[in-house]
Amino acid sequence: NVQICLDNRIDKIEQLTSAATELFNIKVEENLQLLTIRHYTKDIIEKLLNEKNIILQQQTQQTIQALYTV
Repeated sequence: NVQICLDNRIDKIEQLTSAATELFNIKVEENLQLLTIRHYTKDIIEKLLNEKNIILQQQTQQTIQALYTV
């Protein structure tokens, strides 16, 4: 599986999905929000992501990113 997060630019999304459909099964999900927090703490993560339906999350020692439904 490969998951890609893009800005909501319809022309670019259509262009990419059109080209990729020849090689892959494509599913486009809309109404998502990406949150990026640098130099996070456990408390700020809990405060900002509380009760969010998280689709994808990536975390390093300095930065956390969470993709969730709106």
